[in-house]
Amino acid sequence: MSRKHSNSKPTKQPLRCFVFTPETITLTQEAMKLFAHALARDEERSAKAAFAREIMQQVNSKLAAMATSVGMMCLTSFDYNEKMVLAAAIQLYMLDLLVASASSQREKELQRCQQIMRFALDPGE
Repeated sequence: MSRKHSNSKPTKQPLRCFVFTPETITLTQEAMKLFAHALARDEERSAKAAFAREIMQQVNSKLAAMATSVGMMCLTSFDYNEKMVLAAAIQLYMLDLLVASASSQREKELQRCQQIMRFALDPGE
């Protein structure tokens, strides 16, 4: 039995994307506000904190652009640093949610947070 050799190139994986809905944009903006307060409390004015603030401003401007273009096609990409800031903000927001009393609204927000976390921490996106 002979094996067939394929001369074709390996197929590339299609680009994956995450669709921000009005709800996830609002949730992410709230998480970014909470993260901003945490950074503001940072008494140590380190270079890392300054870099995080700069990246945070970039993320906030992208979120604002997405929020104002709801209903229209708005393609936005986030680089590695922006995704890490998103992930940190969402983690802080999730901790804040877990302290709140249980409700169906809290559960929905936690699910949305998990979706955003998967997006932010997925190296393939």
